[in-house]
Amino acid sequence: MGLEKFQKIPVKNDVHIKHHSYVDIIGLLKSLPIWFNSMGYMFYEKGLSEKDIGTGDQIESEWTAVKDVTEYIQYSIEITVTAKDLRKVVLETGEEIYWGRVLIIINAKFIKDFQKKYDKGIKGKIMREFYERFIVRDNLKKSIGKLVVEYEDLIKTLKSYLK
Repeated sequence: MGLEKFQKIPVKNDVHIKHHSYVDIIGLLKSLPIWFNSMGYMFYEKGLSEKDIGTGDQIESEWTAVKDVTEYIQYSIEITVTAKDLRKVVLETGEEIYWGRVLIIINAKFIKDFQKKYDKGIKGKIMREFYERFIVRDNLKKSIGKLVVEYEDLIKTLKSYLK
């Protein structure tokens, strides 16, 4: 596998979703806790700020979520949503929606030995590499694949709120 030496493996790093059109920003921000709960993540919103910047509103929201898959493996997802120049518009159908520029940045990490059981000296490092290379190699590959599937589902969910 070759990844035995790394404790944190960035699976999807700095993926940017840019959108400059209609957006259901309230639905998007409400969907994050629902998605995290349905997938079994522990999460919190690090910050939410809203201000008027003259050309519209600006909303920034940062989220961190972790999921303990096993006693050895943990998933970590960080999301930053920045919406600028938000203006409420009414469509011809009578639907009220926002228009603006949205940037979503997502980072997903696969963390091994998150409890730091094998982090004590050179013997611990050798034991961790042996454990990963010969005992749990297939489980690690499957777990990385599962994180990628969950990550793609998150992106699909977020994009559904971008009109």
